[in-house]
Amino acid sequence: MSERQRLAAAILLLFASACPMMDGCSTVVVIPRCDNSWKDGEVVFLGKSVARLGGETPRGNGIVELTDYEFHFAPLEIFRGASNAAKELVVYTGHGGGDCSEPFLVGVSYLVYARTIDGRLKAGGIPAAIAGGTLRELRAIAKGERVDDLFGTIGIGSEYGRMEDRIKSEPLGNVVVRAVGHHGTRFSATTDEHGAYAFANLPPGKYQIEADLPSGLFGGEFPAYVKTRRGGAGCRIDAFRPVDAHSR
Repeated sequence: MSERQRLAAAILLLFASACPMMDGCSTVVVIPRCDNSWKDGEVVFLGKSVARLGGETPRGNGIVELTDYEFHFAPLEIFRGASNAAKELVVYTGHGGGDCSEPFLVGVSYLVYARTIDGRLKAGGIPAAIAGGTLRELRAIAKGERVDDLFGTIGIGSEYGRMEDRIKSEPLGNVVVRAVGHHGTRFSATTDEHGAYAFANLPPGKYQIEADLPSGLFGGEFPAYVKTRRGGAGCRIDAFRPVDAHSR
């Protein structure tokens, strides 16, 4: 791999599971952009996966058809599309690869995005551990509060986008993040224990986002285009530094 390719791979942007459901199959995006899919979804909730059913249907003569998994979730917070009194939510997802979805892991909490397809909820999600910035904004909406103009989560992740890799990702707290405007103004924020940072009120314009990552990690810079408006822009830029499992 060339040095340029290594630098291009050094910062991975992990977007919420609305990406595979709303914007294609990929859950790992290597081109920085202002992402707004965090507020999409017919049903959006934070929940713990407690059971997995299905996934295979015998067709005889040793032939097994791969079918959707049925996942049962114990909801922790519901942001859209379901009753707050719900004790369980059931969603379906595929096996990964070419079916534009991936299975959850039982026992792990996720921020889940779902929509109705053929009469049942099809869903994707991201592990709760790396959803800090998004959760902050969804909670603000639930309270009727203004969302931040620019926000995100900073952390250490995997160079792969598979669910089993992403649950090992870790948010980075106490990281200084700067938004440097093309008009010369500079704004600074610090990530909390969930790796979340936010800029509440930014003048309209083009911003370069910088993060002071710990020693040994690549500090990336990438552009974010922010336009403030009433109710907040809600531009999300997540950055997870991929770390090889053997080097941790």
